[in-house]
Amino acid sequence: MPSTSSFELRDSTLVGRLSFPDYSPANPAEDAAWQKKVYLYVGRHQRLTGEVKKLAKPLGLIRRRVKGHSNGEVTDEDELEILEIVSWKIVFSSRPEPVGAGTE
Repeated sequence: MPSTSSFELRDSTLVGRLSFPDYSPANPAEDAAWQKKVYLYVGRHQRLTGEVKKLAKPLGLIRRRVKGHSNGEVTDEDELEILEIVSWKIVFSSRPEPVGAGTE
């Protein structure tokens, strides 16, 4: 998840809540079993089940910024800032499951 300190969130929409039921901080870092099951709760009544997978080629999230004015003149130079590097994706390959109000 991108940190809010690296860029500002604009017009964000809350979709749901991610849950990693098999994750435990006590497990060693090499243990990847927790990546096999991920839940995305959408609203109160639906749950998507997925898994974490490594991307073949990492993606870079960049932002273009126009360099400032120099001596009152507008310059055509731009600056690119790397915000995040994305190496993982979450794949949801099944249909949403209904979830009762008391099972979350």
